Amino acid sequence: MLHVFADTHNLQRKYFNDAFPLLMPLLAPEWMQDPAKPANPEWLPKIQLVNDADSADILALVLDFSEYQNGEKRQQYLQMAAIAEQMQKPLLYFTGGDFGITAPSPHAYGIRLAGHRSIHDGHQIIMPTFFTDPVPNILGTSWYPKPKTEKPVVGFSGKASNSSWVHGKEWAAVAYQNIRRMTGLDPTDKQ
Repeated sequence: MLHVFADTHNLQRKYFNDAFPLLMPLLAPEWMQDPAKPANPEWLPKIQLVNDADSADILALVLDFSEYQNGEKRQQYLQMAAIAEQMQKPLLYFTGGDFGITAPSPHAYGIRLAGHRSIHDGHQIIMPTFFTDPVPNILGTSWYPKPKTEKPVVGFSGKASNSSWVHGKEWAAVAYQNIRRMTGLDPTDKQ
């Protein structure tokens, strides 16, 4: 049994989209689409929330790490990091999106939902994003594929313009973001 001490006071409905996906069925099963069917019924009984850090195996932050960058939540992260360091226990956090943030604590281990090409250290794990299959919820119990035609219809995703203005604008945006990273104004990891 894995005992987890988490900052559950931050688990509020307004932070639903920022909650740690692996801990959601455990922390707030009522928020799941179907509480009778947890995300993985095999691992759920192997994790238990505890009320004190002394009896925990790991500590965990329940929200996306970007939420802990400013104000009161920043202090909450610093407190959890200090507890993890004092007790020599790992602090687990997650960060989503392409631009993740690495926690400066040596006891912090991040789970990133994206960023396979990002430069990150050995304290980060890349986890593929998962979600409930939307097809049964939208289309019902069955669906029919689109019939094949003689000429295939190819969808489009990406840039519509190949002009030098668009490429220059994108290059400027990347340069601006990298300058903000180098000056410490943007805490996200290098890409």
